[in-house]
Amino acid sequence: ALSTLRVSLARGDRETVTQCTHDLKSSSGYVGATGLADIFAAMERAARTGDLARITAMLPGAEAGYGPVCDRLRRRLDKGTKT
Repeated sequence: ALSTLRVSLARGDRETVTQCTHDLKSSSGYVGATGLADIFAAMERAARTGDLARITAMLPGAEAGYGPVCDRLRRRLDKGTKT
């Protein structure tokens, strides 16, 4: 979803950007990454108002938080499969 967000931003596709930020917000919240969910929520609000420049400015912070969350999830999943 993050790669789709990047491509959609570059294309100026507000509808897809809105959907991606919504999905990323929801997924982040579901796995307990509330700080990341908050970032994506702010990005979703900006998308709904058409402020794609704000989302572009926020993207590096979201990417910085996204990677570590994915890494932690992978480690937890790996632990669960090695029982």
